[in-house]
Amino acid sequence: MNDNDYVILYKEFVDNQDIQNVENKHIRFNEAFNKSQKNLNIFYILPRTIRDEASHSQFLTWLLNPEASHGLGYTFLDKFLSKSVGIEKEKFIRIDNEKKGNKSAKKIDILIELSDSLVCIENKVDSNEGKTQLNDYIKILKDDYPLKDHKFIYLTPKGEEPSNEIYHDVSYSLIFEILKEIFYSKNLNSLNAESIKHIKDYVNLIYQDIGNIKDEFNDDAYEICLKYRNLFEKLNNYGFDKKQLIKKNPGLKDTAEHMFTNYKNIVKIIKETGIKNIERKKVENVLIKLLERENLFVTYCNDSYVRFITKDMKEYFHSPSLRQGWHGGKWLFSFEFFLSMGKKRIEFQAVVPSKSKKLNDYRKKIEPIIKRIKGFDKHEDWEAPDWPHYHKIVNLNYPSIPQDKDAIEIEEEIFKLIKEVEPTVNDYEKQFKTHKQELLEMKEIF
Repeated sequence: MNDNDYVILYKEFVDNQDIQNVENKHIRFNEAFNKSQKNLNIFYILPRTIRDEASHSQFLTWLLNPEASHGLGYTFLDKFLSKSVGIEKEKFIRIDNEKKGNKSAKKIDILIELSDSLVCIENKVDSNEGKTQLNDYIKILKDDYPLKDHKFIYLTPKGEEPSNEIYHDVSYSLIFEILKEIFYSKNLNSLNAESIKHIKDYVNLIYQDIGNIKDEFNDDAYEICLKYRNLFEKLNNYGFDKKQLIKKNPGLKDTAEHMFTNYKNIVKIIKETGIKNIERKKVENVLIKLLERENLFVTYCNDSYVRFITKDMKEYFHSPSLRQGWHGGKWLFSFEFFLSMGKKRIEFQAVVPSKSKKLNDYRKKIEPIIKRIKGFDKHEDWEAPDWPHYHKIVNLNYPSIPQDKDAIEIEEEIFKLIKEVEPTVNDYEKQFKTHKQELLEMKEIF
């Protein structure tokens, strides 16, 4: 493309009102919250609080207490209860942090007592639920508050599914959205300056470090990057340095000046995230969407891989008490799509986490079952002593996402990956089904 082609493409970019709406959205967020810098943010000054569940629970207890010093009154409490468990403006009585039962040493992270209801919140930031933990809290409320209506919330960074269906799965994104809504209303007269600063610090912490909230919030900018990829690739070639871009491409001076002035938030997000990472996130999101459409259960995903099992396998391999293994390790087994950006390919394998001695023992017990599946292989070129992979396929094509490719074409290309590994997944499902009782007994041990 020559300079004139980029000017024409940029005119199309400017004429797209949706892009201006995205820029305005990020301007609004920055005006409301980004005045709080990391080196002045109390949560980063005390870094242990970033992933510490007790610290989060204490801060949330403060926010949820309408009588606390923040000045929000019932605003946060009412919005949270309405959107999480459907309670509408019930009279507040009290709130407790780490509340013990009358006959139990177990501690409930947050317990809210209302005129007619009790709301139990189990908060998990960087750990998994205990084996009987959720059931224990149900019993405590039944024993200690038999006359109240009981509601249970399982609060996690990504809204993970709890082992007990009585619990409502709630993501930290709800807290993020409610606090944004409150601050966007600009009705902050009741809040003192210190409260405003603390809440802004907390919103920035959630945005930066909890779950994938940052990616969810920035997804609209990512989509713009992919839609106008040629334009942003040009900026990327010069490290998003406006002066270097203009120096080497004087015909783009007006275009560059206008873009860096009027769309600086979108440009900043794309620069910081990286075009290749945005492409990978797109592939990952579409892959997750298609796996769920095929009635497959996503167990975990991060910047490199998407792990999943079939719905039937969940019963065999979901272990709430599992504390070691991969991050968020509640799964004794998963299939995995590994996204190799460097090699521009996707790898598929079945995996059993075995970083701990406990899980290594589990692997030794399950491996004889896996060995009976057709195509079993443990080739020395890819076998890792502490992280074994089974039925590995290394030559799956990495989906390409050029600027002129529409969403349907991308989905079709990624769907081929799922269909290509489907026979192996089906073979595992059949084999595991014949060993169901054995697997259930093994799960209880581990």
